[in-house]
Amino acid sequence: MKKTVDLVGGARINTAPVASRIPKNGEAGIFRFRYSIAFLFLLVLLAIVAYHFLEGWDFLDSAYFATTAITTMGSDIHPQTVAGKIFTIFYLWGGVALGFYLLMRIAPMQRKMIEGRMRRAVKFMRRK
Repeated sequence: MKKTVDLVGGARINTAPVASRIPKNGEAGIFRFRYSIAFLFLLVLLAIVAYHFLEGWDFLDSAYFATTAITTMGSDIHPQTVAGKIFTIFYLWGGVALGFYLLMRIAPMQRKMIEGRMRRAVKFMRRK
């Protein structure tokens, strides 16, 4: 079966079924999850450096605040400068949204893992 159709002017259209273009065995979900983890790590590193320069905190205090802020735990230190407060607003919106996205990605992977274990357990029990 031909996968592309030639159009006027040399343009081509991919006619392969959508399912054939999607990575198999949940590979896409794992890659998106890994990229999201990496992006979250980079976001926290950016916040640490930003708080160090915007607020004048040492790196430990910056890391402490960046971590407690993004996990919505709260902290005993908080930004004092206008620039630090504005950065925190955008950092929290982005970080909390990314955290929820990661939780949304973890749930199906966890479900598949549990279902696989249950199938193996049932199969093992039926053998005896």
